Amino acid sequence: YLAHGKKKAVVFEFMDHVGDEWMSKVEAVACDMNSDFEEAFKVRYPKLDIVYDRFQIIKNFNDKVVSEIRKDEQRRLAEEGSPEAAKLLKNSRYILMS
Repeated sequence: YLAHGKKKAVVFEFMDHVGDEWMSKVEAVACDMNSDFEEAFKVRYPKLDIVYDRFQIIKNFNDKVVSEIRKDEQRRLAEEGSPEAAKLLKNSRYILMS
């Protein structure tokens, strides 16, 4: 099954396509961190476990946590009069996320 889009309707169409009997045997679904997908599965099949792959979890953590801490620390260093240290931190994104 292949569909285009990131809306709940895409998930509902998939579930209609495979049917309730087939979905009743499903224990978990893996998807990206699109909240519409999770909500759609939970509306019809609340007992399903939603599984996110390691890549999605790490990417989300890097984007939301590591990047923000790095930016905050960079600002702090610049405000405290350490522009060289702030510049070094600015260019450390790849190292921190590795």
